[in-house]
Amino acid sequence: MPCNTVQRNSVELACSNSDILLKALTALQLSPQMNSMTGEIRFYSKEGNICTIRNGKVVVRAGQEYIADEIKQAYSREVVKAAAVRFRWDLKQTDVNKFQVTRRF
Repeated sequence: MPCNTVQRNSVELACSNSDILLKALTALQLSPQMNSMTGEIRFYSKEGNICTIRNGKVVVRAGQEYIADEIKQAYSREVVKAAAVRFRWDLKQTDVNKFQVTRRF
């Protein structure tokens, strides 16, 4: 492979709500920008590389597949927060990926 070639990998995301996905990317401090015509989301990784989310897949440079895992975790956290607002739950974050949910009557 030539030395000036950039390998890119794509990782499947199961994120159906683009608003929650944008909140998750913002929570990760990735400054996402969405193209309203194509639905494509672009952002810079923490290393400064351009990453793209299109058609439910994250396209990143080879070796940066961990970004997809971080996005999936942040998306899950935002889904829990959105559900708490929707169902009027009291939500308390006890750890990085752990929440305590109390139902209000």
